[in-house]
Amino acid sequence: MTVFLVTMVLVLTVAVAVLLLMILGLAREIGRVQVRLGPLGARMMDTGPKIEQVGPTFHGLTDHVG
Repeated sequence: MTVFLVTMVLVLTVAVAVLLLMILGLAREIGRVQVRLGPLGARMMDTGPKIEQVGPTFHGLTDHVG
């Protein structure tokens, strides 16, 4: 029984180590993609309603209640 438990602990330790290496590899790839794309910055929209402009009306539409 003790040999079985020690074996399972070793197997799980190796599995966790492999998963850790995979996470580090994925983090490296994400870093590469960010370097290729460059900083995106804030997105500004030029379209939209003007200040104090009345919004569209929704006559004839029904909601989930009916």
